[in-house]
Amino acid sequence: MVKRTRNGTGLEKLTKGLGTKVRIEVAKGMKRPEKPVQAAKLASEAGYIARVHLPVLPHFKEYKKDPNLVKNYIGKVVVSSLFRS
Repeated sequence: MVKRTRNGTGLEKLTKGLGTKVRIEVAKGMKRPEKPVQAAKLASEAGYIARVHLPVLPHFKEYKKDPNLVKNYIGKVVVSSLFRS
């Protein structure tokens, strides 16, 4: 069975359904967006990037040993959100 890549198709459907691009805004001092649609888009985007770019290590402690993995992941989410929103 061949694995099909989705490449953010759910995000595109969300954008087309609303008729406008969804801007993800996180208030200063907060960890996540307040609006549910923005939170859903951010979660979808982060999940997509995690599946494509983040290596899956056998234990979570191994991510703590190499903090560059997490910093790289966060940077990719930020850059991708800027260009897709």
